[in-house]
Amino acid sequence: MVLVEWVNVTSGYNLDLHWQASREYLTRHGYAYVGVSAQRVGVQQAPYGLTVWSPTRYGTLDVTAGGTITDDSLSYDIFSQAGRAIRSHPELLGGLRSRILIAVGASQSASRLTPYYNSIQPLHRIYDAFLLHVGGGPFRTDMSTKLLRINTEREIVAGQAAIRQPDSNIFRSWEIAGASHVDYWYMTYRQGLVARDGLAPFNYQCDKQPLSHANNKYVLNAGYDQLLDWVLRNRPPSVAQPIVVTSVSPTVIPRDTNGLVSGGIRLATVEVPTATNDGVNGSTGFCNLYGSHTPFPDSKVQQLYPNHQRYVNAVSEVTQKNFRDRFIVSEDAAEIIDAAEDSTIGTNVPRPVP
Repeated sequence: MVLVEWVNVTSGYNLDLHWQASREYLTRHGYAYVGVSAQRVGVQQAPYGLTVWSPTRYGTLDVTAGGTITDDSLSYDIFSQAGRAIRSHPELLGGLRSRILIAVGASQSASRLTPYYNSIQPLHRIYDAFLLHVGGGPFRTDMSTKLLRINTEREIVAGQAAIRQPDSNIFRSWEIAGASHVDYWYMTYRQGLVARDGLAPFNYQCDKQPLSHANNKYVLNAGYDQLLDWVLRNRPPSVAQPIVVTSVSPTVIPRDTNGLVSGGIRLATVEVPTATNDGVNGSTGFCNLYGSHTPFPDSKVQQLYPNHQRYVNAVSEVTQKNFRDRFIVSEDAAEIIDAAEDSTIGTNVPRPVP
C-alpha cells in the first residue's frame, strides 16, 4: 500500500506533511511512502530547491523544460510519471510490488491535486484513490476513483463551507472541530527539523496564542485506514457530521460559551475541553493557518472536572465513541486515554504551560 505525496512547497522548500504527521502510523502498519517534488520551487528555486541543496545528487533535475515553462504546468505529468514508475519499477521500493497507490497532498498540494483528480486522473488512472487534507475541491462527481477530503475548522472559517459537496459513493468529506490548518503537535515536531536544517524559524506573533491542540494526525490516520477499506472491500468511510454553519456569505459559525463550534469530528480535546481550541487567529504571516489555544482558568477546569477520574472517564468515553465510529484507530485511542491518565487535570497539581 503506497502513499504518494505531492510534497508541499508553500514555505519555499519541500515539506512532506503527510509523512511528518503520520510517520508512526504509516511505519507501524507497513505502508510504503513516496514523496514527489513536482514543482519548480521544490526542485530548482534557491536557496532550498533540490538542485541548490545538493547539486551533486540533484543538479541535473529540470522541471521547466530548460526554463521555457515556469508555471508548473509540467507538474501534473511529473506526478503521473512518478506513479507509473512506482508500479513498473519495484526496485524503487526495495523490490516490493505496489498493490494500491493512494495520492495524498495537503494545503497547496491538495489544491494542485484537485485539477489532477478532475482532469488528469480520468485520462490515465494512475492512482487507485485520493486523500486530500486541509484544502482542495470542488471535485467532479462522475468519477469512479474514490476520494476522501479531510478539512479542519480553519478551512470552514476560511470559506470552504461555500463549496461543500454532499457525500456520495465515491466522495467523503470529514471536518475536524476545533482544529487548525497545522496543529501544535505537528509544528512542535517540525520545529526540530527546521532548527536542524537551518531554515527560517516560525513567527508565532499572532493575535491569540497560536496552534490548536486538536491533533489532526488522529483523524488522518483513520482516513488512510478507511480509504484502503473502501478500495479493497468497497466498505465506505464513516459519514461525519459537518461543522455547523449558519451562513456562507459571509461565513457565520455559531460557538458555545466555551468558544467551540458545533458538529464536525469531535476529538476529546474539544468534547472534553480544558481550553478553547479553534481554527481562528490573526492574519500576520502564517497566523491564519495556526488557529489558537486559550487555556481555561484553573478555577473553571476544577469546576468541570472536580477529580482526576471524572476527567479520565469523560475522555475515555468520547474516545471510545470516536473509535467505534471509525474516526480514530485503536492505537491512537489508547494514546489519547493514556495522555488523559498521565495529565494533572482534576488534581491539585498546576497544569504545565504549553
